[in-house]
Formats: sequence, C-alpha cells, structure tokens
Amino acid sequence: MSASQHQQGPLFSVVTVTLNPGPDLQRTVSTVLGQTFGDFELVIKDGGSTDGTEALNWADARVRRHTNPDTGIFDAMNQALALATGRYVHFLNAGDTFVDERVLADVAAAIHAQPDVPFFYGDVEKPRSRSGYELYPRRLSRRFMFMNGICHQACFIAREAYLAAGGFETTHRAGADPRLLMRMIVRDRLPHRHVGRVVVCYQGGGVSAQPQNVRDSQQWCDEQKRELYSGGEYAAFTSLERLRTVAKRAVYDTYLWRVYRVARRREQERQVRILC
Repeated sequence: MSASQHQQGPLFSVVTVTLNPGPDLQRTVSTVLGQTFGDFELVIKDGGSTDGTEALNWADARVRRHTNPDTGIFDAMNQALALATGRYVHFLNAGDTFVDERVLADVAAAIHAQPDVPFFYGDVEKPRSRSGYELYPRRLSRRFMFMNGICHQACFIAREAYLAAGGFETTHRAGADPRLLMRMIVRDRLPHRHVGRVVVCYQGGGVSAQPQNVRDSQQWCDEQKRELYSGGEYAAFTSLERLRTVAKRAVYDTYLWRVYRVARRREQERQVRILC
C-alpha cells in the first residue's frame, strides 16, 4: 500500500487479531461500531478461524476483515500494521471493549489539540485484577516503565511510530508488546500524552497469561531492561520493585486502598466530562 493511500486513511485504525475467538469477537466489534466518533476503520486480522466466526459479516464498510495464516499473535499484529491505513493504531483484543461510546471522540480531541504527538494513552479497567483498573501517570518515566510498563490496549500510537520502531518481535509467544513500548518510551523517548480517562475494559487471560509464557516474558523483558538501563538504574529500580511487592501484599486488600482507587478513577472521568 502506498504512502499516499495511508495519508488519505482515517484517523484511527482499531485492530483486532483473532483465531477462533468465539462470541468475544462480536462483543468487541459492537463496542467499536458504537463509537460516536466515526473516522476509523476496524481491521480484523484472522489467522484462519474455524469456530463459525469466520462466517460473521458486518454491513459497516469500516470493518475490513483479512484472513491469512500467521506464526503467532505478534506476527498477526505486524500483518495488521501493514494492512492498517489509519494515522493512529489501537490494538483491541477480541473480548476487550471500549468503556463507553465517547472513547475515540475524546482521544481524537487530544490528538487535534496536539497533532504532533505520536503516542497517546489512557487508563484501563481490569475486572479480573485485584484493584479493578490500572491508572497511569501523566508522564511515563524511566522508572515507571521499568517497574510497571503500560498495557498496549491503553495506547493509541501513530502507525509510523510503530513502523519506525520495527514493529513487534516474533521470537517469543509473549512479551513483545511491553518490549516494544519500552523501546519507544525509554530508548526513543517518543513524545507522549495521557488523555486523562479510562479508555478500555481489558479482560486479560489468553496466551500471555499462561504461567510458562509469563515466566518467559518476564525474563525476556528483563534482558531488555539490562540493555536500556545503566547498572545503577537497574539495581535501584529492582530494589524498589521488590519493596513495592511487599507493600502491595500489605495494603492491596484493605478497604481504604480500594476507596482511594475508585475515587481517583471517578475524578478523572469527571474531568473528562467537563472537557467534553
């Protein structure tokens, strides 16, 4: 696809990669098509489903479905990047949903206010986690990326930035997404902005949550941390990470902690409503 074709594309490419997703795919498609902001395409990259979802069709011309074999989720995501025509790409897994119908409108407003910024991100609802959601800071510091990282479902990143960073590595079954985001923020110092609201309900699970893949991913990401951080930073941030783990065990299940997290999320959403 030529550069001129990409320049004429929509503001957003929402990408869903699938393989036998069951009813999750329809739930995700519905939440995308229900957005009040309409300048988007939905790219469904299917690896060859045989569960009946391959027969699903949508009348909306913004839905573009492509079926092609792949070697895994990150190869599928790279294929989808090549197919996307939007200026900003958002990866939304089958089963994950936008939290409401104004998500793309609010992100678009942030982009129009700062059109030269290639990386926007919001907060994430995680119904299967202990806290219920993940709230991110206004700036993604080196320390934050080392100790926390950011869920790729929170991100709306310029397609050209994905391509400049080399896309997703395909040598492991899990971990390529945090590695790519770390390279963008820590190594490349990509300008980024927080949109100040919860954008996605992330279900979790899947291949990346399998115990062996979790261990492999952690080890693989640790290798990159040793490459991107100085020895002093690595030692200091690792110690802080261990202290935080101990502290979490002490406070995560307390009532006050949960009240604080809920109050913070509601305040963010209130501010977004005022801006809109």
